[in-house]
Amino acid sequence: MTQPARSAELAELAEVLGCDPGPHTITPLQHNEGNAVTAGIWRYAGTGWSAICKHITRSGTGIGYWAASEDPAHWNYWAREPNAYRSGLTSTAYEGTGITGPQLLAAFDRPDGVVLWLEDVTGTEGEHWDVDMVAELARRLGRGQGSYLAGRPLPGVDWLSRRWLRQYGASKPVDGSVLHDDAAWQLPEVATAYGDLRAGLTRLWDERAVLLRAVEALPQTLCHLDVWPKNLVESEDRHVLLDWAFVGIGAVGEDAANLVPDCVWDGFLPLESLSALADRVWTGYLAGLREAGWAGDERLARLGFTAGGAAKYAWLAELSIRRLRRGELVSYGGYSRLALDDLFTTYAGVFEMLLTWAEEARTLIH
Repeated sequence: MTQPARSAELAELAEVLGCDPGPHTITPLQHNEGNAVTAGIWRYAGTGWSAICKHITRSGTGIGYWAASEDPAHWNYWAREPNAYRSGLTSTAYEGTGITGPQLLAAFDRPDGVVLWLEDVTGTEGEHWDVDMVAELARRLGRGQGSYLAGRPLPGVDWLSRRWLRQYGASKPVDGSVLHDDAAWQLPEVATAYGDLRAGLTRLWDERAVLLRAVEALPQTLCHLDVWPKNLVESEDRHVLLDWAFVGIGAVGEDAANLVPDCVWDGFLPLESLSALADRVWTGYLAGLREAGWAGDERLARLGFTAGGAAKYAWLAELSIRRLRRGELVSYGGYSRLALDDLFTTYAGVFEMLLTWAEEARTLIH
């Protein structure tokens, strides 16, 4: 699918290339259309060149709970990603680990926001990675984040997110009521997949504040906060992280924990691989922390991993039930490859792991 270019993008593209772009195609790329910060992402490609155009806006249309914010402390601050690229943070955040963002080719201010022209990274996209590749990314991530724990100063800028996990969860359109609604649990898909997990999922929601406080009290590092397969590309000797819209200060272990369920929710890796994936990501991440020189208590990193992972998705069981009742798309984000029955089975398997993590986190807290 292609679309015609607007004059503004053509003028910018000519400046990026240093010449007339000549004949080229423009292909819209999949992204979270509910997020009001992103007006669109396109691949421009011509003879011997290609580039990504990402239009970031302060006032775009989207789902209400994905509204853009003018507040730099907000979890969805609209200008965070442009700032990250313009400051060079996307290139230096995890310097020396092989993890980097795409190269910024140019940035142009617009009345409604900023347009970023980025390197079109080619390689193996994260949705096609195997467990070994994910584990290697976790090790590199541990090295990068461990460097801050071992003494590297955190960036002193006000646009980095803070307490992101708490704000993100609080933004979701759930209130816990469905988890206490007997009728909701009688829906066939819910009863079959989630029935045995009801007590655990309800407790996770009701006690999520305990896990969030524990995460926020842990050693803090520089987190990407959206490390999942659709934001990963292995390109030769680089692991390229896309979408830096949430980058900020977070807990040790928080990013690595997010990576595990996010590889499985949508069917990128099979549910059967979940246990091995969780073990490999954890051991790889911890190894990276140690390689970076962090000599802290392993239990702190493990608490960030278990509590952070469980708290991140305390709301998702209820949202999936709400959407099923309303006849809406159940999968979160619209990226799922799974049919409805398989989706609920997969969700249940991941929730079972997250409940185990929550119980382990409670033990570590006490």
